[in-house]
Amino acid sequence: MAEKPSTVETLPRSDSSQEKNSVLDVDATNRDKLNAVFENPLAGVPDEQLMKDVEKFCNENDMTDDIDDMKKGALLSKYPYRVHTADYLSEAEKEAVVREKTHKWDHPFMLYWLCCMCSLAAATQGMDETANNGALPFYKPILGLDKDTLGQTKSDNLSGLVVSAPYLACAVLGCWLTEPLNRVFGRRGTIFISCFVAAVTSIWEGVVQSWPNLFVARFCLGLGIGAKSATVPIYAAECAPAPIRGALVMQWQVWTAFGIMVCTLEIIK
Repeated sequence: MAEKPSTVETLPRSDSSQEKNSVLDVDATNRDKLNAVFENPLAGVPDEQLMKDVEKFCNENDMTDDIDDMKKGALLSKYPYRVHTADYLSEAEKEAVVREKTHKWDHPFMLYWLCCMCSLAAATQGMDETANNGALPFYKPILGLDKDTLGQTKSDNLSGLVVSAPYLACAVLGCWLTEPLNRVFGRRGTIFISCFVAAVTSIWEGVVQSWPNLFVARFCLGLGIGAKSATVPIYAAECAPAPIRGALVMQWQVWTAFGIMVCTLEIIK
């Protein structure tokens, strides 16, 4: 695909005693500079280099049709307080940027729909974590985990192993799969796969006939939980605008607790 000519002009080079070759080049010897870099990692990147980085990113990810918008976004990120004097923005674009700060909850419906879906992923995770624990007294004698069959010590140890299987899977394998899954399938692909695994293993748990089978089902559940719990909050953060990012990302923990509460109420009812 032929490159679309850019209409975004490069701003004058910013005054900097030491220019960086990359956003990842951080001078850790000066803590003041380090804090400034964390605050705005683009502050010390020359405009010419920034535009080259944007072009490279767009070309590598088949986004050449959006290259102008990406350059505008990069310049706005570097100079967030120059919105009104940015000659590369139209009046409508300036108004939209300003409105994002003055009306922080005024956003497209799709953003809030995305957050609702992320919250549902959290709620189902909380339920997955809690439902089995509450059912433990009922299925122990059915699956041969009761103390009369195994003895008190062995019954307690194996019951704890079955209940904790998802967390064991998360620590041993699930969380480690997050990076390769995101690299290959992207955020949404990883979320879909992890939710599918969690759904299938939840049904599997409901039809098991022995405790080893239940252990394997819950261990596989942990593979989905690990990737999902590490990916969903990041995806929500990447999609949310800065003024409300913290509030939207924290919905993950709120709705995980909600799922735990729902299952707890069902257990004690």
